[in-house]
Amino acid sequence: MESHNHQKVLLILFLICSFVYYIPEKVQATDSTEYEWPKFRHDLLNTGYTDGDGPDSNHTIWTYQTGGKVFSSPSIANGRLYVGSNDDNVYCLDAFNGSLIWKYATGGDVLSSPAVANDRIYVGSNDDKLYCLNAINGSIIWSYETGWDVFSSPLVNEGRVYFGSFDCHMYCLNASDGSIIWDFLPFGQNQRPIWSSPSLSNGIVWYGHERGKLIGFNATTGIGKREPVIAYGIAYSSSAIFEDRIFYGSYDLRCFNASSGNDYLWIFPVDAYIYSSPAIAYGKIYFYAPDTAEHHRNLYCLDILDGFKLWNYSRAYSDWSSPAVANNKVYLGAESVYCFDANSGEILWTYTLDSFTDSSPAIAYGNLYIGSDQGKIYCFGRGHSACIEFVSGWNLIAFPTRLTNYSIYDIFQNNLTRVNNIFGYDKYTKTWLYWIKGLPSELQKLHSLQEYSGYWVEVNSNFTQKINYFR
Repeated sequence: MESHNHQKVLLILFLICSFVYYIPEKVQATDSTEYEWPKFRHDLLNTGYTDGDGPDSNHTIWTYQTGGKVFSSPSIANGRLYVGSNDDNVYCLDAFNGSLIWKYATGGDVLSSPAVANDRIYVGSNDDKLYCLNAINGSIIWSYETGWDVFSSPLVNEGRVYFGSFDCHMYCLNASDGSIIWDFLPFGQNQRPIWSSPSLSNGIVWYGHERGKLIGFNATTGIGKREPVIAYGIAYSSSAIFEDRIFYGSYDLRCFNASSGNDYLWIFPVDAYIYSSPAIAYGKIYFYAPDTAEHHRNLYCLDILDGFKLWNYSRAYSDWSSPAVANNKVYLGAESVYCFDANSGEILWTYTLDSFTDSSPAIAYGNLYIGSDQGKIYCFGRGHSACIEFVSGWNLIAFPTRLTNYSIYDIFQNNLTRVNNIFGYDKYTKTWLYWIKGLPSELQKLHSLQEYSGYWVEVNSNFTQKINYFR
């Protein structure tokens, strides 16, 4: 009997082999990475903005509990969420259901936010190292040891990794093997740690320095092509860039000419250290800063051209969380997660967290992701449902978004008497999985299929199947 079933498997695989060259292409054509969030502040310019949608309500899809405070901000790519925790681990979760895929233990708190590129993730740790991990299975590819904690979140571009360290150096490494390309120790012996994360535009990588300076370097050579820009106070915030303007928070928010690097166009005073990083969208800049006089915090919205204040919201309490913008909404973490109308500042929804958060929101697949000081990771969003009509014979189905049912098994488990064969394509392993009636153990393989996969399904009668999915 077993030999007969295996012959049947080979026969069916032979009959559909002509489709193998076409199905993966059709399936992967729906796999858009346009609305992912692959690094801290989303992109090379650190805009904190995505063209994708953000959630319209505070509906919680899932939460995941780590073993320590989650200061790190999530990065999301290929259906997976990557984030660090103060339990020393880097976590990889399924972005759609919150299940743990893998975790990697470093030697210190992970406050740095991961950057995802080419099936690798790059992230710093307070064990003085920058790590490069396999994004699929979490295995280490290489690590580079600096002289102190790596708080800065890395930026990856054209085969290079840029980041700062508490050892006061600014680094550029080969993204492939971790070898040093250049490093720079600014200001001689009068050193302070580098907290901020780099931005990059027009071949210039920008770093904020704790001496209150914004410094631009040639991204290829590391040679300073811009004079240090003096901004009063310590620089914790990371810069953001729009066209020929660069925005930078220290003891005030300043707008500089990015071409000259040392001509400021306007200043917005706040008279307190700015830890949060600005977001840019719709001709506006959004940033979060303390109000020392009122002993609370403000989310500000300014005109990007002249720094004129359009609106602000007071009473949110946090320091480090940076706003994220999508679909005319501004999202912010504090003692609650807030959603504001980006134009008016009206509060659209809130969600009270189990604690404060210094993690910054990330937006991908229409969902919002954020960590908390109590070690939780939250996913906010909304689901949808639809009905698929199956016709007797072979049916090809390909889902353009991730199913909340989690796997093809969950869809068909109540209709298995009507199903003869299921073939699925796993885009990560680039292999075909199958279930044939009479081989029930093979059905378990279909639990592991990832999002955007495609399936050939042979059914022996017509039926309608309801599915739930994320937008």
